[in-house]
Amino acid sequence: KVLGSEVMQVHCDNDLTVTGHLSGRIKIHRIKVMVGDQVCVSVSPNDPSPGLITYRPSDKQSENLIRE
Repeated sequence: KVLGSEVMQVHCDNDLTVTGHLSGRIKIHRIKVMVGDQVCVSVSPNDPSPGLITYRPSDKQSENLIRE
């Protein structure tokens, strides 16, 4: 779910919902993150509700992640 231009609500595999902000590298390289994409989110162990979207695998890489 998109909450703003750089903020998204991410549902994790362990039924946790994280508010993810796009990292600077994703913004600089203009990597598009769409609804339904698999992403890697960095969260703090102290407060897991906010997070930083650090990586979005390509289509081929996401297929390999699903198989593993």
